[in-house]
Amino acid sequence: MAKTKRFGKFKSLIKAPFVNIFKFLKKLTVPIRSNKAYKTARKSFLKSPFKGYFKESYAELKHVEWPDWKTSWKLTGTVIVFSVAFAVLTTFLDIGFEKLAKKIFLN
Repeated sequence: MAKTKRFGKFKSLIKAPFVNIFKFLKKLTVPIRSNKAYKTARKSFLKSPFKGYFKESYAELKHVEWPDWKTSWKLTGTVIVFSVAFAVLTTFLDIGFEKLAKKIFLN
């Protein structure tokens, strides 16, 4: 119980300055927010791009046609094979360029 009380006091100490700052900013922007042009802009082009994002994403996931188990494993295997091949190619190119740079700059 004592830990909860101490944590509660600590949380309120951190939260208090921010609450005051937000109250100040809210009072400061009252003339702008009460303006009719601002309200119109807020309704039209200042809308939040994140509003309804999760709801729309979930609805979109319902329309997705997921591949069957066999196709998923084939595609996974293809990705692994090409990743390994690309890693090997990149490693050989790195070794080759390193030897070339040593030959040019150190000799």
